[in-house]
Amino acid sequence: KADRNERGMSAKLLTITEAANSSRLSETLIRRACQNGKIAGAELIGKTWAFTPTAFNEWVSTRNTKRGKPKGSSK
Repeated sequence: KADRNERGMSAKLLTITEAANSSRLSETLIRRACQNGKIAGAELIGKTWAFTPTAFNEWVSTRNTKRGKPKGSSK
């Protein structure tokens, strides 16, 4: 899916389904992130959430660093 950014250049947008297929994350998790404003610039276009690959990758990387201690760890 292509869209125009503020400079008039074509920018690739991902849908939840595309993002889920390219990652190991569920559509439900990505949809909730969009609804909660966790993916920067995510927009609801009709019934479909869309966002840039860069915004998605940034959310994934911050999500991975915010995880708590592994299960079974002491303290």
